[in-house]
Amino acid sequence: MNIIAKRRTVEDLLAIRNNVLKETRALEEQQRKLEIACEKLEGRAYPPYRLQKSYNQDVIKLIDYKYWRYIVKYFRLSDFMLCSEFEKLQDQIEHYSTPEFNEKNVLPWVDGMKGMIQDGVIKLAKKMYEEIINTKYRTGGERKKRNNNGIENHFILETGDCGYGYGYSRNPTITDDLEKLCYILDGEKLPEHTMKAEIFDSKNNCYYGESKCPYFRIKVCKNQNTHYWLTDETVLRLNKIGSNSKIIGSDIKIKVF
Repeated sequence: MNIIAKRRTVEDLLAIRNNVLKETRALEEQQRKLEIACEKLEGRAYPPYRLQKSYNQDVIKLIDYKYWRYIVKYFRLSDFMLCSEFEKLQDQIEHYSTPEFNEKNVLPWVDGMKGMIQDGVIKLAKKMYEEIINTKYRTGGERKKRNNNGIENHFILETGDCGYGYGYSRNPTITDDLEKLCYILDGEKLPEHTMKAEIFDSKNNCYYGESKCPYFRIKVCKNQNTHYWLTDETVLRLNKIGSNSKIIGSDIKIKVF
């Protein structure tokens, strides 16, 4: 029998975290008393049982690590942030660099979430437009720059997407950000698997192939290039926000899950 897990609210997380910290402190105090009792007999604190932390970190950081990870997943920030920005946030969490997970830090962070998502999408749109316009591509052993003043239906960029198939690079590229942006601007949920993943995971980690989504299709080549074919509607939308990303949120609806 499958049981559907309830998604916790921010208030739930804070209550659970505080209770976990309280019980952890109680365990630490109990161990201290046990060490004192053992010391009376042996002259040293050598109890038969000892609490052992998983990592060489402060207990608060060890506890808060899980709750920051949960709240990032809760708000699906990976859907609305630049891949590079999301990587930075993940790096902070993985290296225990986030602030303490308490009411003082978390609630204002949640209040600013709407603005964070809005700013993240605007940054993503601006970055995508500039990269598509300025990124070079490989041809005949040389790297050439596209000469145009906007996004076209078909273009080629040097992305290194084939590295995903080789297995030596699984980092997100302009292809991942473009796919993400198109879904966000259309108010749609991001697919479970990216276009690149559909290519390589379905063909035993080959290093080239083709894939498509409702907004464009791609062809990943061995020479580091990726070819893009965009729908007319996608071209119009990207050129529109490229010239003025501030229109996001006015005539373009962003659906936050």
